[in-house]
Amino acid sequence: AGSTTAVNGLASSPAIAQRSRMDWGELLSGKRLRSLMDEESVAPPYTDFRSPFEQDYGRAVFSTPTRRLQHKAQVFPLEPIDAVRTRLTHSLEVSSVARSVTRNTIRLVKDKALDEDARYIIETIAATCGLLHDSGNPPFGHFGETAIRSWFKDKSDLLGKMPTEYSKDLESYEGNAHTIRLVSRLQVLSDFRGLNLTAGTMSALLKYTAASTEIDPSKTAPQSRKKLGYFQSERAEVERIKAETGTGNARNPIAFLVEASDDLTYLSVDLEDAVRKGIFTWGEFEAELREQAPSLFDSVQEFAAKCAALHVGPEMSEAKAQYFRTIAIRFGAEAVTRCFLDNYSKIMTGEWDRELLYESDAKQLFAAIKTFSIKRIYSSKQTVRLEILGHNVMHDLLDLFAKAEKDPKPNTFQRKMYDLMSKNYRSVYEDSLNKLPTAYCQALLLADYICGMTDNFAIRLHRDLKQGKL
Repeated sequence: AGSTTAVNGLASSPAIAQRSRMDWGELLSGKRLRSLMDEESVAPPYTDFRSPFEQDYGRAVFSTPTRRLQHKAQVFPLEPIDAVRTRLTHSLEVSSVARSVTRNTIRLVKDKALDEDARYIIETIAATCGLLHDSGNPPFGHFGETAIRSWFKDKSDLLGKMPTEYSKDLESYEGNAHTIRLVSRLQVLSDFRGLNLTAGTMSALLKYTAASTEIDPSKTAPQSRKKLGYFQSERAEVERIKAETGTGNARNPIAFLVEASDDLTYLSVDLEDAVRKGIFTWGEFEAELREQAPSLFDSVQEFAAKCAALHVGPEMSEAKAQYFRTIAIRFGAEAVTRCFLDNYSKIMTGEWDRELLYESDAKQLFAAIKTFSIKRIYSSKQTVRLEILGHNVMHDLLDLFAKAEKDPKPNTFQRKMYDLMSKNYRSVYEDSLNKLPTAYCQALLLADYICGMTDNFAIRLHRDLKQGKL
């Protein structure tokens, strides 16, 4: 299939079994989820001046899950310093880096299937995925995922009421899988097809490709199967997307570049925020990591000498951290591009399934940054205290809303708790009851509602319901 036909969505691609080599004409399918899933659906005439993939980016920018990210933590929940990143600013930065890294990489790929239009579309898809990649994350950062998993495993009797393939979804709960659920179902407007994104964008957004029964957490496992990629509730949609884009069980090539962009970004900017918050000084960081990339640290010193009159004391420490973030991302991005190009043929056949950054020649530096961050940022007392607060808040709210029930009598406690939950999520729950196990639907409704909360909203709701402050 030629890339132009597939890109414009003017011709449908047939369902495709796993091929020996993925084809960009299929990977860039412009068909939308609704038309893929609903045989009777008729796509409206194409009148927008934007391509379907630019429309996807616009839908992501204007979506409710993206707006919520402004009050979700990147690393530091309930952060009082405005300059410290939220999940929204992080996602905007990842989107920017993903577009740049992908543009630089794809322009160097020697592939006859990639004309100028296709290359631009690929970078647009990467930017959209960068913006959406964390939209399914619960409140209180990644520790919120741990809180949800532990509650379902230890405190809920729902898992015992459903088949194994469904219970494992909750035991292995992942924000990445919830992102797929959000964009393909939970954003209710005219139906239950979410943002109704193109197959090309949806495919690249699938960071992990495994169902909960297929996860392989071993060190030697393919990167795309180490965590939960999607819930059973969206299995039909994911399988249709895989067939439409021709990926089969392989990872979309764009997903590798988005993942690397996320890694480059968070590892660099979390350091910057930690220095700004005074968790450690630039000097402490440099002393521990200088030998990993002496040329980068020399560049920081040269920068500091040039602007010595502008920054004094802690301000200079912050300035050095900001400059390091800039040159570290560039250094890592160039290494990621080389790694992608070196492994391009195997990526296109699905044979290569690893993390680009940690297979590149920048791996030594970024592995060292990651180790340092785990020790000094993610394990700092102020971070841990807020994570514990978030864990307790989420467990308390899950305890309360687990009692919610669509009781026909409006004045029961169960019905009142049910009515407090989001109407959109309740609509999706009610629509799913005749298609999926009841206990599984109840569990998803709980997860949908809790994960849709921002840090601030969860704290306020917990205070109102537990302490009686209205």
